[in-house]
Amino acid sequence: METKPGKPTNCSLWVWSNSGLSSFKEAPSKAGSSLQPLIDFALQHVPEAKRATTPMTLRATAGLRLLGDEVQNAILNSVRSFLRSTPFTPPSDDDVAILSGADEAVTAWVSANYLLDNFGPTKPSVGILDLGGASTQVATLSAATVPAEALRAVEVGGRPFDLYAYSHLGYGLHEARRHADRIAATEGGASLHPCFAKDADVATDVRMKDGTLERVVFKGEGSAARCAALASKLLKEGGSEISFAAVPAPKSEGDFLAFSYYFDVLEPLRVESPFSPATVAAHRDAICGESAADIAARGISPDFASRACFDLSYIYAILKEGVGSDDGAKRFHLVRKINGKEMSWSLGLMLLNFRGGGGAKPPTTHMGGGVSLSHGYGAVVVAAVVVAALYARHAMRRYSSGMVVKAR
Repeated sequence: METKPGKPTNCSLWVWSNSGLSSFKEAPSKAGSSLQPLIDFALQHVPEAKRATTPMTLRATAGLRLLGDEVQNAILNSVRSFLRSTPFTPPSDDDVAILSGADEAVTAWVSANYLLDNFGPTKPSVGILDLGGASTQVATLSAATVPAEALRAVEVGGRPFDLYAYSHLGYGLHEARRHADRIAATEGGASLHPCFAKDADVATDVRMKDGTLERVVFKGEGSAARCAALASKLLKEGGSEISFAAVPAPKSEGDFLAFSYYFDVLEPLRVESPFSPATVAAHRDAICGESAADIAARGISPDFASRACFDLSYIYAILKEGVGSDDGAKRFHLVRKINGKEMSWSLGLMLLNFRGGGGAKPPTTHMGGGVSLSHGYGAVVVAAVVVAALYARHAMRRYSSGMVVKAR
């Protein structure tokens, strides 16, 4: 397991671990100990005298949401047991839980606008697009009518915000790839796949509609038009019970920050911000027509090279159809960090759920600062090992400036 420490800034630290808790679905009892590298990182930064009064919170995201209740509970219980064996404040059952998709979208929106200092009386906010492995989140302000199931209200610094905030479970990049493979396997003649390079033979396991797993060898077609049509079909029909078409994002004129897999797919192609859906389409058309060797020669990592045509087609479909942006509207910005701090929903969770020196509270107040420990994009994030006592008071002065964030 690889961990990558971030640069300490204003009592906010970040570390990333590649494997997620959902990967332990076949061996749930081993899930808790997989957090050891993250705890080791926290131990390096929390003084020994403060550890017993430093509370921990873990929130799992879409990777665990996709698992059955029995497996979810087994994994979470393993994590609770492990965290209670550390020198930090033993977490309650509620401190180790699954974050709802809507809350994931809201907390990411709070994080982004907080880091951009957009909560002043006249500053416009930005929307967020978060593409994980198992789900994708959209959150934005809109003057248009928002579907009731996607309406979320928050209050920041005394200002009320009514958000469109929704998480589409089953529409993360990894899940979308799986569903695209299933559609191609059932509809493609001779197992043709429009999104693989035309000279490529790609063997992969495909989960069919009846639940069976079949090994399929696809012959790549390398068709930008057909791959784009496949991605559009997937958005409308989806791999989830609720498609993008069922809960459309309202028309919004503001800018969006795009992170997680948006960044990982587009940044290696040197996409400059701000960019438009047309920018993504141009890269899609170029890459879908290239051979597998040419795509690899671009320096794209093997994890993305074979899927580059589909990934770009899918991102274009989300921007164009899921968000409803005009082709030429340059309103999207790739981010991994904002002002030196990692862009993640975990900061927003701390702002919404913690109060300086006091640990976990109902979602009415906040504290700033802490140690964010990330455990995979779409699987689980140890969202906040919050630094208590003196660290908390220091963070309140230097980081949060006394701003109150409320979920209304």
